[in-house]
Amino acid sequence: MNKFLLLYTILFLLSNAISGKDEENHYLHSIEYIDKVAFLGQYAYYLELEDDTFDINDFYIHKSQYLSRLKPLEINYRNLNFTDKSYLVYIKLHNNSIRRVEYFLETARPVTDYVTCYILSKNDTLIQYAGDRLRFRQKSVYSRKQLFRIEFAPYETKEIILYMKSDGEVLNVPLNLWNKEELIGLTEKENILNGLYYGFLICAMVIFSFFYFALKQNQFIYFVSYILWLFMMQFSLDGFTHKLLFPDYPLLASKMVLISACLGVMFLALYVRSFLKLSLYPLFFKIINFYIYSCFILFILTIFSGGKVFALIYPVINGLTITAVFLIFYMIYRLYFKYHIKIDPNFIYALLSISTGTLIFLMGNINVLENTLFVQFSMKLGSGMEVAFLSIAMANKYREFQEEKEKAQAELVKQLKETNKIKEEINIQLERTIQERTKELKQKNEEIYSSLRYARRIQEALNDYTGVFKSYFPDSFAYVLPRDIVSGDFVWINTTTTNKGKKYFVFALADCTGHGVPGAMMSILATNVLNQSLREPSVNSPAEALYFLDEKVNQALKQINQKGDIKDGLDIALCGYDTVDKVLYYAGAKISMLVYQNNELKKIKASRCTIGYSYQNNEKHFENIPIEIQPGDCIYLFSDGIVDQFNEEDTEKFKISRLKETILKVVDLPMDLQKEIILKTIESWKGKAPQTDDISMIGIRFQ
Repeated sequence: MNKFLLLYTILFLLSNAISGKDEENHYLHSIEYIDKVAFLGQYAYYLELEDDTFDINDFYIHKSQYLSRLKPLEINYRNLNFTDKSYLVYIKLHNNSIRRVEYFLETARPVTDYVTCYILSKNDTLIQYAGDRLRFRQKSVYSRKQLFRIEFAPYETKEIILYMKSDGEVLNVPLNLWNKEELIGLTEKENILNGLYYGFLICAMVIFSFFYFALKQNQFIYFVSYILWLFMMQFSLDGFTHKLLFPDYPLLASKMVLISACLGVMFLALYVRSFLKLSLYPLFFKIINFYIYSCFILFILTIFSGGKVFALIYPVINGLTITAVFLIFYMIYRLYFKYHIKIDPNFIYALLSISTGTLIFLMGNINVLENTLFVQFSMKLGSGMEVAFLSIAMANKYREFQEEKEKAQAELVKQLKETNKIKEEINIQLERTIQERTKELKQKNEEIYSSLRYARRIQEALNDYTGVFKSYFPDSFAYVLPRDIVSGDFVWINTTTTNKGKKYFVFALADCTGHGVPGAMMSILATNVLNQSLREPSVNSPAEALYFLDEKVNQALKQINQKGDIKDGLDIALCGYDTVDKVLYYAGAKISMLVYQNNELKKIKASRCTIGYSYQNNEKHFENIPIEIQPGDCIYLFSDGIVDQFNEEDTEKFKISRLKETILKVVDLPMDLQKEIILKTIESWKGKAPQTDDISMIGIRFQ
């Protein structure tokens, strides 16, 4: 450090020797004790640097060359326009006071990327840092503004060099030398005004968010979004985003102004499009959509771009903002005078407020107006009044929506009353018609049920063999449970004697195609054929009886060669019991038989052929299966109505496995008790589910 001071002293003396005392005095400005603030812009000089970097050592060496290129700043708050260039500001101050004083130098806007202050005195060089591209804790003075602390000894002279770099935003150069107490007082006033401003915006966002959730109108969410990004833009311009939100993310903090501006203008355009109902005016609708899409594209570029492209976005979005305001004024003018559309005056007042506030702020920046606290807050005041007037307009819009809603509800109530009146008349007429039709249907149903009950008596008279089984097999049961009144299932039993004098008990269980009346008619036909087969000389076994039954059914129903219109038949299990030799002969057409012998329940499979019409052209084959019977052996015949019965949830069938399990539990019980338990098991399984099909079953225990 001592070497550096020595080098600086030598260079400083050489510089003085070269430039001369008169040239030094040319830049010198004496200041008395400052009790409030001194505006130094008219005493400062600036220079646009060719490179983005600045080397203080180079300044020492080529000081005279730097000084020769300087231009007078002339005014305080000098506006250097949108720029991504680097600038040097030079001022030389002499403390013409006997006091040792401490001041704060306010330089550049809070959103300036880099501001470095070099304070050169006779014996020392002090470097301080500021800018929103630094982490906040890296700033020499922890303030949202770009401040530097400067101390003067009595009658001390200091050279102040400011290096400033912007990323494309407007570079404004205020040079305000503040008394410390006065700066603290001003900061307190600004904090109060900022608190009122930002608090008002937050209240507006909260209130109109509730309006959106109440009405679900996009217009309200556009308005709330516009206020949000207006809030974020002002928050960033004031330096609060860098200080409070992203102190450790300077890149994000520096981009937030541009992000907020792009999204703010986009949502303003969306809000205006909805508020003025521009979808009804194709030209205006296309123009406003151009602004919406342009702002969204600029928003994307802001996030991902840098350098020259990023710098170019600043003037573009500002241009879009200014033209958008004029365009909205023009749209209002055209809508009112050409289309005679009534526009809420508060909407116009809002545009005038933001336009006036922005204009005053800009005039203060270029020193057309004195840069008072009012001028500095003029844009906030304008935007605050804009939000206030727009809030009134939105409240009026809310009232309009409510009135339209109430009007629509009243109209709906009126229509409902008329509709209900018509419905009542229709219902009265329908009730009369229904009563008449119900009476007719009831009468017809009674006639149908009467016919069915009579048909059941006929079927029972012709086909009721269930009670006969007891006379042939004392320990047996046979039952038929129709799904409807009449059944397609039937049981049959009879006797026959051969030429050799052997007596046979012949019995069967059959399941005719269909159920109800069609099945019942088929059962009568099949029963008659079975009775006829007992007198037929060519029929001497159950298998031959099935061939005979198949032939007669096909003839009766004209199904031979598949030329008939009726293509029905039946499944059947037919047994003949030799009472002398104690042999049971079984033949089945798709109905198998369960046999319990030697403590084992076996299934005797039936032929896969059916009686009557068959969709297969293969020749039918029925087989006699002899079974030697021992006392205590049991057999069971059953139709598929049992195994196909669904449970109450309609998810699973009863299945043959469950039937076998039930039989094995009750096989040692008397057949009447077995019947009761099996029926209860099936009923419990079925629950409240409807009966799927006709159910029939035969159980016999041989003596």
